[in-house]
Amino acid sequence: MPNFHKHSPEAEARLEAEWRERVVRDRDHPSVIAWVPINESMGLKNMEPGAMARLITHLYQLTHRLDGERLVMSNDGWQHAISDLCTLHDYAEASTLRNRYASLESALDPGAREQPPYLPGFEYRGEPVVLSEFGGLSMSGGEMGYQRVAGAGELLKTYREMVEALMQPGPVEGFCYTQLTDIEQEQNGLLTFERQPKVDAERLREATLTPKRG
Repeated sequence: MPNFHKHSPEAEARLEAEWRERVVRDRDHPSVIAWVPINESMGLKNMEPGAMARLITHLYQLTHRLDGERLVMSNDGWQHAISDLCTLHDYAEASTLRNRYASLESALDPGAREQPPYLPGFEYRGEPVVLSEFGGLSMSGGEMGYQRVAGAGELLKTYREMVEALMQPGPVEGFCYTQLTDIEQEQNGLLTFERQPKVDAERLREATLTPKRG
């Protein structure tokens, strides 16, 4: 959902109206697995935490009333209020991921990241922990990558190391890599803009299906 640039009562009303229309329009589509009304507090960063919590909790509850079958995240990435998944965004290297996600305590440590996982007054309630953004590997010559790799071999190796770090014994129950394909301003996909694999697709599949240990 595109965010508004700056919070205001009018922007809030427009967001709710457009979000309501979107959920009603798409709730019967089989490819929708979860709803994310807000991503990374975008458009909400000038709000005080209590007001932000009220807004995203309202959107969470509204979404469940419109579609009672799917998961809803109040604010994907960080600063959650009530969410069905604890989704986190983390573009650290594999070694940092391995250490950070070895335990629930370190994964949710608010001092270990720029933004805390939960807003003041809210806390982890046992929901599954999912790394919903990580990776962002860009090969040499590509634009907008969180980490650079020299070529296809290093891309596969680094991707595998990251997935293995998340699948170690620990709290992570799932992940979503950034990103599947290159787009105009971000060349950090596993596939090119033309949807061609940058490395052997079967080896990518094998790395992605690394089993959870412990």
